[in-house]
Amino acid sequence: MAKRSRVPGKISQVGIGQQPRQGIADWISLNPLDGSWALDDPNSVVAAAATTGAGIQLQNVAAAFDHHHTSADDTGACYHKLLTNSEGRPMLFSDPGWNIDILIKRQTNGDDNGQIGVYICDDPTDRTNRNWLGVTYSNLTNGNGKWYVGTSNGDNSGTHADSDRILINISNPIDTSGDDDGNEITHNITYANLNANLAALQQGSKNNNTQEYDQGDNVSIMLATAFDVASSQEPGSNSNNTWKVWYRVNWSPQGIDPEYLLNGRTAIHL
Repeated sequence: MAKRSRVPGKISQVGIGQQPRQGIADWISLNPLDGSWALDDPNSVVAAAATTGAGIQLQNVAAAFDHHHTSADDTGACYHKLLTNSEGRPMLFSDPGWNIDILIKRQTNGDDNGQIGVYICDDPTDRTNRNWLGVTYSNLTNGNGKWYVGTSNGDNSGTHADSDRILINISNPIDTSGDDDGNEITHNITYANLNANLAALQQGSKNNNTQEYDQGDNVSIMLATAFDVASSQEPGSNSNNTWKVWYRVNWSPQGIDPEYLLNGRTAIHL
């Protein structure tokens, strides 16, 4: 019998579950201790850190209670790394068609005003000049969850006793050329503060966003730990908070000026 052979045709990437797909992204569990992150902690805020299936356990030094991370006080500890695009090179703030979602869930309630935050940033180690935007989430001693959404230029905040998690989206890059040299990039931020049933307790967008980035700036992701600015006195012992944190980067080379296609979406062929 003659041996039969078959040469397969092109394989569409759409619908293959585990293949990387442009424009579609899964949640990434953030683990600052996986070896890919660097720590910048000039004020010695972190006493200990661990990650397990229960989340990220961050213990802050009691004597560092006056170190925070908001637009008014950026002195917390910082884990950071560069983000890469779908081609594997460092992402730029001016790269077209990317946006990022950030989700933080607090696993412990009411523990000495412990605070965590996740941001995108142009230069995480330059504390004098760095520009960031994202979300800060605090675990207030009265059991409330407190959020700050915004940038190093300013943020919005709110609290709720039923707060279980905070979700934000940082939009595609938007060029505000004409302000001066035509190289400014801005982003919109929307947020939802949720309870354990995923009902929105508070939602909205960051108003008056004036944070700008140069087109050539690399995008880093930054995780900060500190104490909420509500801390009025040194706690009796080191804080000990556990959080679960995720992010996902959606990417499309078409940016926000895509081609209109009659068939909706063109499959990517390998």
